[in-house]
Amino acid sequence: MEKNDIAEDELFGHFVGALEKVHYFGATPNGDDELAVDRATHLLHNAFLEMKKSRCEEIDLINLADAFKLQGNKAMQSKVYVDAIELYTIAIALCDNNAVYYCNRAAAYTQNNQHTEAIHDCNKAIEINPNYSKAYSRLGFS
Repeated sequence: MEKNDIAEDELFGHFVGALEKVHYFGATPNGDDELAVDRATHLLHNAFLEMKKSRCEEIDLINLADAFKLQGNKAMQSKVYVDAIELYTIAIALCDNNAVYYCNRAAAYTQNNQHTEAIHDCNKAIEINPNYSKAYSRLGFS
């Protein structure tokens, strides 16, 4: 691990904090939704594997977000749009200033006939990067 890398356990803390901000975990009388916590842990493990497999040189929040985007892209290719939406949502939770993540989630929303959500994400992508032509194209398609 390089000097700039965040330890995986510290990254896990940032990951959980980011997911809490987007209300990923459902509230139950006993605290967080255990199934959501288990799923998030599984998804994080897969993201770490993806980062190691791609020989990611730096373990940080941005590269972790990109690993979730790549997993979302795979879910899109497999036409598992609900999973793609979840994975892009996690990427956005980790790095909410990336227009590509919003635009990709908009594509998944469109495929899942969630047009209002797709339009919102396209507008957010345009707000982040007004020169991102793909966001305008997706907006027109939504």
